[in-house]
Amino acid sequence: MRSIDIHAHLVPQGVWQAAAAGRDWYGYRHEPGEGLGSFVGDGKRTAFSSPKVRFTTEERLKDMDAQSCGGGPSDLPASPRCRCRTWGRR
Repeated sequence: MRSIDIHAHLVPQGVWQAAAAGRDWYGYRHEPGEGLGSFVGDGKRTAFSSPKVRFTTEERLKDMDAQSCGGGPSDLPASPRCRCRTWGRR
């Protein structure tokens, strides 16, 4: 069975709470900068390209539900909680 993985990323609220308080989060620390800044740890720097990673889980689900796909084979029934569609066998 073929499927398409359409998903969304979010960052736990505890990460943002630690950043606001100036605390490390499991070895990662927040560095202010352009956009949301970046997190540094384990020799890596991670920056985020979308402000949506700050959404709570409920906000992200609502945002995903508000997005629509029109026309073509993607117009198959989807779960109301995620935009996952599975094609039947051919």
